[in-house]
Amino acid sequence: MSILVIAFLHPKKDKRVMRTVEALSSAGDVDYIYWSEDESEYHTEGDVTFHPVLHHINKHSIVRELISRRTHEAKMIEVASSLRPELVYIHHFATVIPLQIYKRFWKMKVPIITDFHEYVPEEFLFGVNAIPKIIKTNYAKSFYRKMLSRSAGAVFVSKWMIDDAKAINPLLKTLWIPNYGDSSVETLAKERRNKEIVFVGSVRRDLEKEKELLICLKKKGYEFTTIGSSPLEGISQSIPFLEYGKMIKRISQASFSIISFSSTDAGGKPLLNYVHSMPNKFFDSVVSGTPIIVDKRLEDIAQIVERDNLGIVIDRNNPEESAETIDHI
Repeated sequence: MSILVIAFLHPKKDKRVMRTVEALSSAGDVDYIYWSEDESEYHTEGDVTFHPVLHHINKHSIVRELISRRTHEAKMIEVASSLRPELVYIHHFATVIPLQIYKRFWKMKVPIITDFHEYVPEEFLFGVNAIPKIIKTNYAKSFYRKMLSRSAGAVFVSKWMIDDAKAINPLLKTLWIPNYGDSSVETLAKERRNKEIVFVGSVRRDLEKEKELLICLKKKGYEFTTIGSSPLEGISQSIPFLEYGKMIKRISQASFSIISFSSTDAGGKPLLNYVHSMPNKFFDSVVSGTPIIVDKRLEDIAQIVERDNLGIVIDRNNPEESAETIDHI
């Protein structure tokens, strides 16, 4: 069987995408199309042929970026169509021309599986504040429904997203595949850990309440380190992205890993993408054996942390009380 995996705006070695590529390569030859900022030549490794499609993100002009991204997405779809696969597996979605790939392969009668990394109606143009949220959300809901109707099956990272999709399309075949950690390290006893809290990955959300919490914890002797993102001014130190095994080991040396940030929009309404998120950084902390600090509003993670005794659930709006609770564990 010839299988196409296409990952919109995801780099070659994205963990979730690469797991799909590796798994599907056992069922046939895989062509893998992905976003790249430096590669332009296709190459083959075993049963997988890699097709990078160049695109340099314009961080200074959203208009120019969207124009450029449309060209990039069209190129990815052009490459995909030329390969004439028997099965198409889509990761994420095209931002500017989200339905074009569905229309193309629907006409070709090729079944499509869509892997939804995020809740599309919220994720669409999330950081573009120039467009009112209600316009973005309503437009995204309309094409999200069509994506669900044109998919032979859909994969989701959370059970909530499955329930929501089933409410739209009750006949949709679905599969829940959460993210997960790839390895584990020796779990260190409390006395062997650094008196330190780590934050893994990029920071996209408001951390004002977390800053208050960390200031309280610094007064109790804790250090704060970000891994793979810029430091919080005056509060933390930072180390760059680490190779996966080294990152897990580094997390394992800390007293706690923290997953807490604002999960509401500017009007105070909960953002479902965050309330029901299951990010890689959570599972990386699990396999490291490091206790996890999580805000109670991140409901899916908080439920697992409480159920499996993986750390502590806090209220980010009460930083002093949360700091006392953490310090007494």
